[in-house]
Amino acid sequence: MLTEVTVNHLATVEHLTLELNSQLTVITGETGAGKSILLDALEFVLGYRSGSQLIRHDCNRLEVTAAFDIRTLPQILLWLKDNDLDSDEECLLRRIHHREGRSKAYLNGHPVPLQTQKTLGGLLMDIHGQHAPQSLLQAGTPRQLLDAFGDYDHLLSKVTHRYQQWKQCHQQLHTLKTAIAHDQAQRELLEFQLNELNTLEMQDNEWLELTELHTRLNHMDTLISSVQQLTQTLTTGDHSLLDQLNHVEQQLVNLSTHDSQLEGISQLLGQANIQVHEASGELRQYSDTLENDPEQLQHLEQRLELIHNIARKYRIAPEEIPNKQRVLQQQLDKQNNNEQEVSRLESQMIKSREGYLKSAQQLTQIRKTTATKLAQSVTRYLHDLAMPAGTFNVKLTPLGPIENGQFSAEGLESINFLVSTNPGQPAQPLSKVASGGELSRISLAILVATARVRHTPTLMFDEVDVGVGGAVAETVGRLLQTLAESRQIICITHLPQVASLGKHHLLVEKSLAKNSAHSTIRHLSFQERVEEISRMLGGVNITEQTRKHATEMIRSMQ
Repeated sequence: MLTEVTVNHLATVEHLTLELNSQLTVITGETGAGKSILLDALEFVLGYRSGSQLIRHDCNRLEVTAAFDIRTLPQILLWLKDNDLDSDEECLLRRIHHREGRSKAYLNGHPVPLQTQKTLGGLLMDIHGQHAPQSLLQAGTPRQLLDAFGDYDHLLSKVTHRYQQWKQCHQQLHTLKTAIAHDQAQRELLEFQLNELNTLEMQDNEWLELTELHTRLNHMDTLISSVQQLTQTLTTGDHSLLDQLNHVEQQLVNLSTHDSQLEGISQLLGQANIQVHEASGELRQYSDTLENDPEQLQHLEQRLELIHNIARKYRIAPEEIPNKQRVLQQQLDKQNNNEQEVSRLESQMIKSREGYLKSAQQLTQIRKTTATKLAQSVTRYLHDLAMPAGTFNVKLTPLGPIENGQFSAEGLESINFLVSTNPGQPAQPLSKVASGGELSRISLAILVATARVRHTPTLMFDEVDVGVGGAVAETVGRLLQTLAESRQIICITHLPQVASLGKHHLLVEKSLAKNSAHSTIRHLSFQERVEEISRMLGGVNITEQTRKHATEMIRSMQ
């Protein structure tokens, strides 16, 4: 709740520090005293109003500070924590505006954008009056109030969750289809390139094998003649290598009878003789495989030229062609998988849309029932507030054709509050209500009807009792008292019936000097309250009878 306000250089205020209390606080004062000073100061510090027109005429800047006790407000504590503006007990809002136009906002001592201060201000306090920034006039408030009044959070959460599922599928599908459409030309290129490489049917080691075979065939004459000559050298004639080895080996065998050390050398030559025999045999077998084949060589050269041309086209080495083929296949498979993913997402989106619509249609039906109950409750309070012909309606307007995706996370409809204040007058949005007093009373009726579901800790009313009196004025006060049972209420009033119901009473006074005016606000004692309400009852001439009446009103209203 609001605990203290400090004002410097606002309109007729030089300096003011005011402590405030819980429950219902009334503010009174003579006409022209400046009863709206506190309202102006709070609108300014909460970020709703510019300070240019509020600066005291003989000063260069305006400064307002408001302190709020937030120990029992978990929503505010969480908001501050999420915005790195933690505070355990008190929330301090401060705003400065210079005459030349510069303005600064501070939250718990930290400079913040004005919109941040305004957002938090809307959570801390709600002001209702002719020109006040009422939360009831904001676009999302009617829906929030109706849903809270109906107490169907579980169904609303289900609708929101299923909408998010549908929205996620829709976005993924849109992204994927866009990518597929964008990559269509690439897909066609991939298919052409892959078809070209598949036609080549090149294997992983084929290039190496082909180049080796080409070298062999290209040098076949040399291989044949050389192998024949080598074979003759090894095995043919009296001077062949085998004959010479046999001769040397035999000589060493004979000599080893004279010296045993020669036996090891003889054995080595024997092994060499065996290896030469084996080598000559394999050389003959190799020679049998050698054959000139001009047709095979021509076919091989054509194959090599084809591979080389393809490699040059793709700007890769010939041996890299099989890997390039695999890469292209992977890219094409990915695009084919995208097509399959589109089908899967389309199926999932239809399923999630059906689930959403089922829950959303249930929400619409329960909203209609709740809207009727809320409208009846508010209308009853309007009648109590001197608006006998007043009717209140909650209008549910479809967002649009469902088949075109005209639905939201909050359901299938927008929700607005409509009111008619005179017989035969069509119901209109709250923002179209001409009278500030009527708007304040309508707000009061709505707030009382929804008191159990609204959590704004401080409410301020201005002109809520304009145009009423007598028993209706007391009804206004009683309704304010009802609201004050669960939150802090501040009410600017000119009616003694309302003023006498306040738990606390503030008086605004203005004094005139030669070149300036000064306004102050102070708390009244019981006797001072009697005098003030007597003035409100009897005007200039206050009698003892008037004072007795005022005393009786205060005591009977508490």
